[in-house]
Amino acid sequence: MDAADSQIRNLNEQIHYAGQLYVNKSIISNVRRKALIEHGSAEKIMAAHNTESMLLREAQSYFSERQLPLPDLQELKAERDRYIKLKAAQQKAYKQFKSYSHDLNTVSTNIDLILSYNRTQDYKRETAQDR
Repeated sequence: MDAADSQIRNLNEQIHYAGQLYVNKSIISNVRRKALIEHGSAEKIMAAHNTESMLLREAQSYFSERQLPLPDLQELKAERDRYIKLKAAQQKAYKQFKSYSHDLNTVSTNIDLILSYNRTQDYKRETAQDR
């Protein structure tokens, strides 16, 4: 389950940065296009969208540092959903085995109690016969 959790966290992080990349990339390209049309105010327009530009650079550096190709969001989400289903199946199997283990421990305890009761009875009989 830890491997599935780790993979889900990793995919969520990739989805986050991919979403940032795609959204801010389109915003910045529209801003640049607008700046080209309005020749004189390019610096003002780009300064107004400094946050988007910073988020775009952050997302680009995330993928370049990890040497990951730019992912498709639908593929990432589909892969994350597969891991979520895998994790749910693993949790279900774990719960079943845990319940089975609990049942076996109960049976083992009961057998120990029965055998211990019989040993006590046998000991009492032996000591009574010795007298």
